[in-house]
Amino acid sequence: MAPEATNHERIYRGIKSDYLDGRFVVGQRIDMTMIADRHRVSLTPVRDAMHRLAGEELMEAHMDGGFRILIPDRERLFHLYAWNAHHIQSAVNASTEDALVRNMAEFAENPLPPSDLLRVHHVAAFFHALVTATGNLEYAAAVERSNERLAYVRLAEMSYFRRPDRELTQLVNPVTNNVHLNLRRRLWSYHRRRIEHVTAISNRVTADSTDGNGAVF
Repeated sequence: MAPEATNHERIYRGIKSDYLDGRFVVGQRIDMTMIADRHRVSLTPVRDAMHRLAGEELMEAHMDGGFRILIPDRERLFHLYAWNAHHIQSAVNASTEDALVRNMAEFAENPLPPSDLLRVHHVAAFFHALVTATGNLEYAAAVERSNERLAYVRLAEMSYFRRPDRELTQLVNPVTNNVHLNLRRRLWSYHRRRIEHVTAISNRVTADSTDGNGAVF
């Protein structure tokens, strides 16, 4: 790979890592010059990375120029929740019981993380583990993409729902009998709750943009 291509990939991965670590603020323009200075590159690879992330529906154009993170509006969020529920349940149906139990085992051994951001990563990893039990790479790629698109929404969920730790613990606890049925019920309960509260969650994501949490690069 040419040095220029390697450099572009490094910047892309760095910005995406910042995105997944919750370092951007909803609604605010991202300072691409600061990113370029931090990585000691010109604006070109930063701008190229932003366009690439926009293609992945993680960024969008800001009205004042540049980019900001893309948050699905209420209607898109409703459909994204529903798609995620049906897709993961479909993957569960397509997996063997042994594969599901094996992939869930690591979550039984590790306690729920203490911070909201780490819990968002924990949920994403759990869903990814379920779909990889199919052995189908397309299932895994599709859920990885939805996990990324929902990252900031899930952060808002943590402050919206009461005792999210209790819900997440119940979600990832090991299933010992009727694995397919009980796991599908858990998954639908998790997603149905969000679908029922989609308007309030959508509003909370926007409200969090004024809380001053996170850094605007």
